[in-house]
Amino acid sequence: MKGSRLQYSVLFDANLDHADLDGAELQWSNLAGATMREAKLAHANLAGAQLAYADVGGADLRGANLRGAVLAFTNFNGAKLAGASLTGAFFCRTIMPDGTIASPDC
Repeated sequence: MKGSRLQYSVLFDANLDHADLDGAELQWSNLAGATMREAKLAHANLAGAQLAYADVGGADLRGANLRGAVLAFTNFNGAKLAGASLTGAFFCRTIMPDGTIASPDC
């Protein structure tokens, strides 16, 4: 699935653990509740994607585009986010890579 074009996909509650989605086009996709633990998502385009309640713990999101993504209640614990764009992303009780909670009182 590396480099896949999956814009506007509905992958609600999908199990994508360990998937290789490096460079995938997933903008505006619904990935709410999906598990993507240890997935490879480096340089993936997730702009405007719905990732509420998703588990991306330990995933590689280096250089990913998460602009405007909904990240409410998302678990990023242990994920790699270096160089990722989070401009305009919505955080609400989001678990960050270091285990801290972003926007705990949203």
